[in-house]
Amino acid sequence: MRICAMWRDICRRRPLTPSELRWYLERQLVIFSIINTTLAMINLFVQDNSAIEEGAIIVSLVLVWLTFPMGLLGAMRENSGVLALYIVFGILCGACSTVLSIVAAATVAISCQSEQLSFRGCKAALGGLPCLEFSNCTSSMIEDYNTLFPDCDAWGTDDCKNAPDTLTSLAFLGERLFLLILNVFTSCIPVYFAILFFMRLEASRSHDDSDDENSDDESTTHSDSDCSNSPDVEVGIKKPTTPKKKKKSKKANKSNKKATKSKKETKNDKNKQ
Repeated sequence: MRICAMWRDICRRRPLTPSELRWYLERQLVIFSIINTTLAMINLFVQDNSAIEEGAIIVSLVLVWLTFPMGLLGAMRENSGVLALYIVFGILCGACSTVLSIVAAATVAISCQSEQLSFRGCKAALGGLPCLEFSNCTSSMIEDYNTLFPDCDAWGTDDCKNAPDTLTSLAFLGERLFLLILNVFTSCIPVYFAILFFMRLEASRSHDDSDDENSDDESTTHSDSDCSNSPDVEVGIKKPTTPKKKKKSKKANKSNKKATKSKKETKNDKNKQ
Protein backbone atom coordinates (compact mmCIF):
# COMPACT_ATOMS: atom_id res chain seq x y z
CA MET A 1 0.00 0.00 0.00
CA ARG A 2 2.82 2.36 0.77
CA ILE A 3 4.38 1.71 -2.66
CA CYS A 4 1.02 2.53 -4.32
CA ALA A 5 0.90 5.75 -2.31
CA MET A 6 4.42 6.50 -3.53
CA TRP A 7 3.37 6.29 -7.18
CA ARG A 8 0.34 8.49 -6.47
CA ASP A 9 2.63 11.08 -4.90
CA ILE A 10 4.96 10.93 -7.90
CA CYS A 11 2.07 11.37 -10.35
CA ARG A 12 0.78 14.30 -8.31
CA ARG A 13 4.32 15.73 -8.27
CA ARG A 14 4.49 15.88 -4.50
CA PRO A 15 8.15 16.24 -3.47
CA LEU A 16 9.33 13.14 -1.63
CA THR A 17 11.49 13.52 1.45
CA PRO A 18 14.92 11.85 1.65
CA SER A 19 13.64 9.37 4.25
CA GLU A 20 10.79 8.32 1.93
CA LEU A 21 13.11 7.94 -1.03
CA ARG A 22 15.47 5.85 1.09
CA TRP A 23 12.62 3.57 2.18
CA TYR A 24 11.39 3.08 -1.40
CA LEU A 25 14.89 2.47 -2.77
CA GLU A 26 15.76 -0.18 -0.18
CA ARG A 27 12.51 -2.11 -0.75
CA GLN A 28 12.79 -1.95 -4.51
CA LEU A 29 16.36 -3.21 -4.50
CA VAL A 30 15.37 -6.22 -2.39
CA ILE A 31 12.21 -7.00 -4.37
CA PHE A 32 13.75 -6.70 -7.84
CA SER A 33 16.86 -8.70 -6.89
CA ILE A 34 14.59 -11.52 -5.70
CA ILE A 35 12.59 -11.32 -8.95
CA ASN A 36 15.77 -11.45 -11.07
CA THR A 37 17.16 -14.40 -9.11
CA THR A 38 13.88 -16.34 -9.35
CA LEU A 39 13.60 -15.85 -13.11
CA ALA A 40 17.23 -16.82 -13.61
CA MET A 41 16.74 -20.04 -11.61
CA ILE A 42 13.65 -20.87 -13.68
CA ASN A 43 15.55 -20.34 -16.93
CA LEU A 44 18.49 -22.42 -15.74
CA PHE A 45 16.76 -25.41 -14.16
CA VAL A 46 13.27 -25.53 -15.67
CA GLN A 47 13.59 -24.43 -19.26
CA ASP A 48 15.73 -26.26 -21.79
CA ASN A 49 18.19 -23.63 -23.01
CA SER A 50 21.41 -23.89 -24.95
CA ALA A 51 24.83 -23.53 -23.32
CA ILE A 52 25.37 -20.01 -24.64
CA GLU A 53 21.97 -18.86 -23.33
CA GLU A 54 22.70 -20.38 -19.92
CA GLY A 55 26.03 -18.53 -19.87
CA ALA A 56 24.28 -15.23 -20.59
CA ILE A 57 21.78 -15.90 -17.78
CA ILE A 58 24.57 -16.66 -15.30
CA VAL A 59 26.47 -13.48 -16.26
CA SER A 60 23.30 -11.38 -15.85
CA LEU A 61 22.66 -12.91 -12.42
CA VAL A 62 26.23 -12.17 -11.31
CA LEU A 63 25.85 -8.54 -12.46
CA VAL A 64 22.63 -8.19 -10.47
CA TRP A 65 24.25 -9.45 -7.28
CA LEU A 66 27.26 -7.19 -7.80
CA THR A 67 25.18 -4.02 -8.03
CA PHE A 68 22.50 -4.91 -5.45
CA PRO A 69 24.74 -4.70 -2.32
CA MET A 70 26.27 -1.48 -3.62
CA GLY A 71 22.90 0.25 -3.93
CA LEU A 72 21.66 -1.11 -0.60
CA LEU A 73 24.80 0.04 1.21
CA GLY A 74 24.59 3.52 -0.31
CA ALA A 75 20.91 3.84 0.69
CA MET A 76 21.42 2.61 4.26
CA ARG A 77 24.51 4.74 4.90
CA GLU A 78 23.21 7.71 2.85
CA ASN A 79 26.58 7.82 1.11
CA SER A 80 26.54 9.90 -2.07
CA GLY A 81 29.72 8.33 -3.47
CA VAL A 82 28.40 4.75 -3.19
CA LEU A 83 25.07 5.83 -4.66
CA ALA A 84 26.84 7.42 -7.63
CA LEU A 85 28.75 4.17 -8.23
CA TYR A 86 25.52 2.18 -8.05
CA ILE A 87 23.83 4.51 -10.55
CA VAL A 88 26.67 4.11 -13.07
CA PHE A 89 27.08 0.35 -12.65
CA GLY A 90 23.32 -0.22 -12.49
CA ILE A 91 22.83 1.41 -15.89
CA LEU A 92 25.80 -0.43 -17.39
CA CYS A 93 24.84 -3.83 -15.96
CA GLY A 94 21.22 -3.49 -17.05
CA ALA A 95 22.30 -2.63 -20.59
CA CYS A 96 24.88 -5.46 -20.65
CA SER A 97 22.38 -8.09 -19.46
CA THR A 98 19.87 -7.01 -22.10
CA VAL A 99 22.46 -7.05 -24.88
CA LEU A 100 23.82 -10.42 -23.73
CA SER A 101 20.39 -12.06 -23.77
CA ILE A 102 19.61 -10.70 -27.24
CA VAL A 103 23.02 -11.68 -28.66
CA ALA A 104 22.80 -15.18 -27.17
CA ALA A 105 19.32 -15.78 -28.59
CA ALA A 106 20.36 -14.39 -31.99
CA THR A 107 23.48 -16.60 -32.03
CA VAL A 108 21.38 -19.69 -31.28
CA ALA A 109 18.85 -18.79 -33.98
CA ILE A 110 21.52 -18.17 -36.65
CA SER A 111 23.53 -21.27 -35.73
CA CYS A 112 20.50 -23.56 -35.76
CA GLN A 113 19.33 -22.26 -39.12
CA SER A 114 22.67 -23.18 -40.70
CA GLU A 115 23.47 -26.68 -41.93
CA GLN A 116 25.79 -28.77 -39.80
CA LEU A 117 28.24 -29.28 -42.67
CA SER A 118 28.77 -25.50 -42.91
CA PHE A 119 30.54 -25.39 -39.52
CA ARG A 120 34.30 -25.53 -39.16
CA GLY A 121 35.82 -29.03 -39.25
CA CYS A 122 32.57 -30.83 -40.06
CA LYS A 123 33.29 -31.67 -43.69
CA ALA A 124 36.28 -33.75 -42.65
CA ALA A 125 34.07 -35.60 -40.17
CA LEU A 126 31.46 -36.55 -42.78
CA GLY A 127 32.85 -40.08 -43.11
CA GLY A 128 32.49 -40.78 -39.40
CA LEU A 129 29.24 -38.88 -38.98
CA PRO A 130 26.94 -39.44 -41.99
CA CYS A 131 24.15 -37.63 -40.14
CA LEU A 132 25.97 -34.35 -40.77
CA GLU A 133 24.83 -34.40 -44.38
CA PHE A 134 21.17 -34.18 -43.31
CA SER A 135 21.84 -32.06 -40.16
CA ASN A 136 20.45 -34.77 -37.88
CA CYS A 137 23.42 -35.22 -35.49
CA THR A 138 22.88 -34.66 -31.81
CA SER A 139 25.37 -32.86 -29.58
CA SER A 140 26.36 -36.12 -27.84
CA MET A 141 27.19 -37.76 -31.19
CA ILE A 142 29.32 -34.78 -32.22
CA GLU A 143 31.14 -34.73 -28.85
CA ASP A 144 31.89 -38.49 -29.06
CA TYR A 145 33.32 -38.05 -32.51
CA ASN A 146 35.40 -35.04 -31.48
CA THR A 147 37.24 -37.12 -28.88
CA LEU A 148 38.84 -39.21 -31.66
CA PHE A 149 38.96 -37.03 -34.74
CA PRO A 150 39.30 -33.35 -35.65
CA ASP A 151 36.86 -31.03 -33.97
CA CYS A 152 33.47 -30.28 -35.50
CA ASP A 153 31.80 -27.10 -34.21
CA ALA A 154 28.29 -27.91 -35.41
CA TRP A 155 25.31 -27.42 -33.14
CA GLY A 156 23.34 -30.56 -32.29
CA THR A 157 19.65 -31.01 -32.86
CA ASP A 158 18.98 -31.12 -29.10
CA ASP A 159 20.58 -27.66 -28.74
CA CYS A 160 18.19 -26.24 -31.31
CA LYS A 161 14.90 -27.58 -29.97
CA ASN A 162 13.76 -24.21 -28.62
CA ALA A 163 15.46 -22.07 -31.25
CA PRO A 164 13.22 -19.75 -33.32
CA ASP A 165 12.80 -20.40 -37.00
CA THR A 166 13.82 -16.87 -37.98
CA LEU A 167 15.02 -13.76 -36.17
CA THR A 168 11.77 -12.01 -37.12
CA SER A 169 9.47 -14.71 -35.75
CA LEU A 170 6.76 -13.66 -33.33
CA ALA A 171 8.07 -15.91 -30.54
CA PHE A 172 11.59 -14.51 -30.74
CA LEU A 173 10.47 -10.87 -30.86
CA GLY A 174 7.95 -11.36 -28.06
CA GLU A 175 10.53 -13.00 -25.80
CA ARG A 176 13.07 -10.23 -26.43
CA LEU A 177 10.43 -7.58 -25.75
CA PHE A 178 9.49 -9.29 -22.49
CA LEU A 179 13.14 -9.41 -21.40
CA LEU A 180 13.57 -5.74 -22.29
CA ILE A 181 10.54 -4.71 -20.19
CA LEU A 182 11.75 -6.93 -17.36
CA ASN A 183 15.19 -5.31 -17.38
CA VAL A 184 13.57 -1.86 -17.36
CA PHE A 185 11.56 -2.74 -14.25
CA THR A 186 14.31 -4.58 -12.42
CA SER A 187 17.24 -2.27 -13.12
CA CYS A 188 16.06 1.12 -14.38
CA ILE A 189 13.42 1.80 -11.72
CA PRO A 190 15.81 1.30 -8.75
CA VAL A 191 18.40 3.40 -10.58
CA TYR A 192 15.78 6.12 -11.12
CA PHE A 193 15.02 6.29 -7.40
CA ALA A 194 18.72 6.15 -6.61
CA ILE A 195 19.21 9.24 -8.79
CA LEU A 196 16.35 11.03 -6.98
CA PHE A 197 17.76 10.06 -3.58
CA PHE A 198 21.26 11.17 -4.60
CA MET A 199 20.02 14.57 -5.80
CA ARG A 200 17.88 15.09 -2.67
CA LEU A 201 20.81 14.21 -0.41
CA GLU A 202 23.11 16.67 -2.15
CA ALA A 203 20.45 19.39 -2.04
CA SER A 204 19.81 18.88 1.68
CA ARG A 205 23.53 18.95 2.44
CA SER A 206 24.06 22.13 0.46
CA HIS A 207 21.09 23.68 2.28
CA ASP A 208 22.61 22.71 5.63
CA ASP A 209 25.92 24.26 4.60
CA SER A 210 24.19 27.50 3.61
CA ASP A 211 22.36 27.55 6.96
CA ASP A 212 25.68 27.14 8.77
CA GLU A 213 27.18 30.03 6.80
CA ASN A 214 24.15 32.21 7.57
CA SER A 215 24.42 31.40 11.27
CA ASP A 216 28.13 32.31 11.20
CA ASP A 217 27.31 35.61 9.49
CA GLU A 218 24.62 36.37 12.08
CA SER A 219 27.02 35.64 14.93
CA THR A 220 29.62 38.02 13.44
CA THR A 221 27.02 40.75 13.00
CA HIS A 222 25.84 40.30 16.58
CA SER A 223 29.42 40.57 17.84
CA ASP A 224 29.94 43.75 15.81
CA SER A 225 26.75 45.27 17.20
CA ASP A 226 27.83 44.36 20.74
CA CYS A 227 31.14 46.11 20.16
CA SER A 228 29.37 49.20 18.86
CA ASN A 229 27.05 49.29 21.89
CA SER A 230 29.90 48.84 24.39
CA PRO A 231 31.23 51.82 26.52
CA ASP A 232 33.61 54.26 24.93
CA VAL A 233 36.38 53.20 27.26
CA GLU A 234 36.56 49.77 25.57
CA VAL A 235 36.80 51.32 22.12
CA GLY A 236 39.74 53.46 23.20
CA ILE A 237 38.09 56.91 23.62
CA LYS A 238 38.82 58.35 27.05
CA LYS A 239 36.23 60.63 28.60
CA PRO A 240 36.40 62.46 31.91
CA THR A 241 34.68 60.54 34.63
CA THR A 242 32.44 61.96 37.37
CA PRO A 243 35.06 61.74 40.13
CA LYS A 244 37.27 64.11 38.19
CA LYS A 245 34.42 66.60 37.98
CA LYS A 246 33.93 66.36 41.75
CA LYS A 247 37.64 67.01 42.30
CA LYS A 248 37.44 70.14 40.15
CA SER A 249 34.49 71.43 42.13
CA LYS A 250 36.35 70.87 45.44
CA LYS A 251 39.32 72.82 44.15
CA ALA A 252 37.03 75.66 43.15
CA ASN A 253 35.45 75.71 46.61
CA LYS A 254 38.87 75.86 48.27
CA SER A 255 39.95 78.74 46.07
CA ASN A 256 36.71 80.59 46.89
CA LYS A 257 37.26 80.02 50.59
CA LYS A 258 40.80 81.36 50.33
CA ALA A 259 39.53 84.43 48.50
CA THR A 260 36.93 85.13 51.17
CA LYS A 261 39.56 84.72 53.93
CA SER A 262 41.91 87.12 52.21
CA LYS A 263 39.07 89.71 51.90
CA LYS A 264 38.23 89.37 55.57
CA GLU A 265 41.88 89.82 56.54
CA THR A 266 42.17 92.98 54.49
CA LYS A 267 39.02 94.40 56.12
CA ASN A 268 40.37 93.65 59.59
CA ASP A 269 43.67 95.39 58.80
CA LYS A 270 41.81 98.52 57.67
CA ASN A 271 39.76 98.59 60.86
CA LYS A 272 42.85 98.33 63.02
CA GLN A 273 44.44 101.27 61.26
